[in-house]
Amino acid sequence: MIKCKGVLSSILVFLSLYKAHMFQPLPRSAGMFVRNHHSTNVLHAFALNNEAFQGISEFYETSPYIAAFLTCATKASAADLVAQRAELRKKEDNGTVMRAQTGVVNVPQSELMNVGVDVERNSLFIAYGGIYQGICQEFFFNHLYPILFGSGTDVVTVTSKVLFDNFVLTPLVCLPVAYLMKGILYQYSLEESVAKYRSDVVNKALLLKYW
Repeated sequence: MIKCKGVLSSILVFLSLYKAHMFQPLPRSAGMFVRNHHSTNVLHAFALNNEAFQGISEFYETSPYIAAFLTCATKASAADLVAQRAELRKKEDNGTVMRAQTGVVNVPQSELMNVGVDVERNSLFIAYGGIYQGICQEFFFNHLYPILFGSGTDVVTVTSKVLFDNFVLTPLVCLPVAYLMKGILYQYSLEESVAKYRSDVVNKALLLKYW
């Protein structure tokens, strides 16, 4: 018992000395070194980030079409993946309801969902996003529109661009291209895709919904 008390006393004394040593203020020179070292690291990190942003900005300025393709293709692919995931969850929920209503334990897989990513569909979104929303719209908005309407930001110039986009570019280019891509996905012919677009415009007020 006495031996244990001696050991415990030694440990307590050691911890007291260690604690006192740890909380002693650093010498001024050491504190300045720590602050200067921290400041140097922060400035170095800021410089690296600044160089990275400058490189990205330079890439977008010198290669606008490639940058537009990569950016819009990535966004379109990501949006489709999110949509596919939502559709998958909806099918899973429908399958649960189907089991509960019918009492069938093993509902056929074909009635529930196709597991996995629809690569063909996502590829078409990449193509549509990169080619039309990226390259074509880069040309329309940043090269053609300034020639047609000027590059000003006054009300007349901006209104002219908006009206042209909604009443000319959208019905003649934007939506038809989207229906053509959809036709490729569902294996429609060109005539069927055009007919579907015309039918939705006339019978389902597609343009009004878009506007």
